[in-house]
Amino acid sequence: MKKNNNYLIYISPIKIRDYDWQNRELGVLEKKKLKIILHEIVEIIRPGFTKIFLNPSVKKKIFFFNSLKKWKKEIIKLKKSKKKIKIMIHMNVVNFKSFLILKFLKQEKIEIISVTSPGHPLKNHPIYLKFIIYKFYFLLRNPATILILVETIFFSFFKKLFKLNPTYAFQAGSKHFYNEKKKTKIIKANSSDFSNYLILKKKTNNIKRKFALFLEQPTPLFDGDNFYQKFNKNEFGTAEKWYPSLNIFFEYLEDFTKTKIKVAAHPKVRHPNKPIYYGKREVINQNFIKASFSSKFLISMLSTGLGLCSVHKIPALFVHSDETSRNLSFINKQKHYASELGTVPINIDNKFNDNEIKKALKINKIKFNTFKFNYLTSRKDSKTNSTIIKELY
Repeated sequence: MKKNNNYLIYISPIKIRDYDWQNRELGVLEKKKLKIILHEIVEIIRPGFTKIFLNPSVKKKIFFFNSLKKWKKEIIKLKKSKKKIKIMIHMNVVNFKSFLILKFLKQEKIEIISVTSPGHPLKNHPIYLKFIIYKFYFLLRNPATILILVETIFFSFFKKLFKLNPTYAFQAGSKHFYNEKKKTKIIKANSSDFSNYLILKKKTNNIKRKFALFLEQPTPLFDGDNFYQKFNKNEFGTAEKWYPSLNIFFEYLEDFTKTKIKVAAHPKVRHPNKPIYYGKREVINQNFIKASFSSKFLISMLSTGLGLCSVHKIPALFVHSDETSRNLSFINKQKHYASELGTVPINIDNKFNDNEIKKALKINKIKFNTFKFNYLTSRKDSKTNSTIIKELY
């Protein structure tokens, strides 16, 4: 039997889970006769960050590294094997270790593949007095955030200075694609969610839409990105107030729409099947994209997954509370995201009415089509990212 000489090294700055195996299409690429090697380097970049990932690792062989020196040796060993090697890595330069990793890969002249589009709208907050006051008190409450911010800005500058760009930059949509074009080949591709949607679409014809899906954030129950950004998760509200209000809203919404609501667990966390804090509603711990094909509409605070509403042609319902509304950075991003999908967010602590819900659930087909090509895909065909990657060998 002919040996497989095409290797793809997937280097992850976070814990590698089933979600990543599916979302990055590594399983599909393996079936396309690529040898997949998994490198987990989270403990090099952010020691201790692994503990916020409550889902088990993917049931594949993973090489775990907590030493930059040992990881470099492994890469050099693989390079000397004379295989056709490419690296897939999606990582910003946020500190010294992440800078050294990308600098090393550039020195070794190994081809790097990266999806460099965010796959969702971004919005800088307008600067005005109320926001300045909010940020001042936010930093007083979370002073370590200042150091993280300074470190990120500092090493982002050095990334540009050393031109640490991927060999292949996958562009998904026309908005927010920040990439130096010199010595980087721009590949028209898709966001990871949309590419997975294309894969599953072929297998999910005529599935009945029978429930609504809530795409949760880790906070306020668990730590999320706040853990390494060094601010308290309660900046996004408290579990004591969020879940009772959310369940009251869900009861109203289920009655109004005659639709049961299920919960899609965030990829970082895992829940029992019907937890009390979600009103004993069913929790789906699998890939939410598959479940989205059976959903009448999607609900979330700010999930990237809400963008799939634009291709499913189903409503996107954004929710927040009195507590989360005090987080001006969050509420600005949410309003902008909702407007890009042609809807308006709902405050679950308000005395909402039927007309308000009807307005929030209304579909704007023009906005949906624009959203798709702004944030989800740069292609006119249905070619998936895994097919594009295979063609690079």
